[in-house]
Amino acid sequence: MPLLPFLRKAAGLPPPPTTTYYLASPPTPSHALLQPLHATPRQLPPGSLLLALIHPDLAGASPAVKAARFFLEALPDPVGFAYHAANYAASHLVLGESGVPHVGGHGGGGDESEQGEGGQGEQSGYAARRWRHQMVQIELEDKPGLAATAAGHIGISLHWVADIMRQVRTGERDMASATREFKGVLLHELVHTIQHDGAGSAPGWLIESIADHVRLLARLGPPHWRAPGQGRPDRGWEDAYDAGARFLEWLTAPQPPCPPAPTSAPPSLAGKQQAPAQPPTEESPFVPSHTGAQPPAQTVYHPAPTGSAPRPVPGKQRSGPWPELVRAIDTRLREERWDDAWWAEMTGRSLDQLWQEYLVYYKPS
Repeated sequence: MPLLPFLRKAAGLPPPPTTTYYLASPPTPSHALLQPLHATPRQLPPGSLLLALIHPDLAGASPAVKAARFFLEALPDPVGFAYHAANYAASHLVLGESGVPHVGGHGGGGDESEQGEGGQGEQSGYAARRWRHQMVQIELEDKPGLAATAAGHIGISLHWVADIMRQVRTGERDMASATREFKGVLLHELVHTIQHDGAGSAPGWLIESIADHVRLLARLGPPHWRAPGQGRPDRGWEDAYDAGARFLEWLTAPQPPCPPAPTSAPPSLAGKQQAPAQPPTEESPFVPSHTGAQPPAQTVYHPAPTGSAPRPVPGKQRSGPWPELVRAIDTRLREERWDDAWWAEMTGRSLDQLWQEYLVYYKPS
């Protein structure tokens, strides 16, 4: 049993973490989407999602507490963001999901343009969604690393947050970019609580690539990610994360993405007054509301290859696209074990053939 507060203080231990629960129920005209709870409910209604935010007691002055306060300054409503991010991610995964919010009677995981601002489109039609994990905990942890997810628990490293805080304080980046980074990482980890892995049979590179693919669709990818077409010729898809996300984007997008033209380096932010924390919601297709037992998968990004980004040659043809490929894969993984033969079944080409075609598409003739 946990120590009572006065015993913890007498033992010189920090206060216990603060935990706040929110119940996200399918919306009806009679209640709000997110309801704060004082304790975990004994039974969750079908289609509901229980979100928990866990962080150190904010009254202290330790490095972890300072980092936690900074995270909540940059992202004041992480639970509201997580709710909308979870629905957004789910709409880009399972085919024919009955709980996908829709507008005007259009069901199924349509693209982000179908949702009205602030997710208001969810009010017009919503059936119970089958969440893989009905309870998702988001914990700001005093641990090294970046982020890790196991089952329904998402751990965000306060050591990593502290480094982002240092960059903002020294002028290396602004608060808006910190908010964007926190949102992107949280969305990536939320995908892991929703996506299916074929009872652990899906390759790790694909799991991580799908998570970053959804992050890319949400326009929350950081500027240091690889450009389209960058990757190793030999099994480069195994680099996963941004490399795999760009590959999946090329396979599914109606128009192949084109890397931005090289530009001069932006001026330094050092010495400039930083703007107050304002989440850049206009850059993402969803906005937060106001809420007033596998080992964890560690998220680790590797540096992108150096050199100029390859650019597609005008008029060059490609196979596909297969717009529903990612949804089809995730749907099959809900009931089946992974098989490499799926690539040929769904596209008519092997994974290696698709990867080589992807690289050639961006290689000058």
